[in-house]
Amino acid sequence: MSKQAKRDIALVLALLALCAAAYFAVSSSRTEGNICEITVSGEVFGRFPLAREKAVDVNGLCTVVIKDGAVYVASSTCPNKTCVSHRAISRGGEAIICIPNAVVVRVLGGEADFVV
Repeated sequence: MSKQAKRDIALVLALLALCAAAYFAVSSSRTEGNICEITVSGEVFGRFPLAREKAVDVNGLCTVVIKDGAVYVASSTCPNKTCVSHRAISRGGEAIICIPNAVVVRVLGGEADFVV
């Protein structure tokens, strides 16, 4: 193996290690969220605490379920159902987006600033 090939392999390994470190740094800095915000066409539909189990019908477009401190889309009227196959989310900054229905389900971190 030539010196150039060894350097290329070392560079690729160093870049992979850097990417892995960056991924773990970003993912570990996210905090567990405590609020689920649902928007439809950019307008806030509602904010719900993740601590309370609830099924939310979003204007007949989809059903969002809050359970065990996480939130997921249980059903949707969209044709491809990508939002339904998305895993449940629970960390601040995570989102599930249903583009055909213009629905965004987002987890917010921090203290709740409302009374439910």
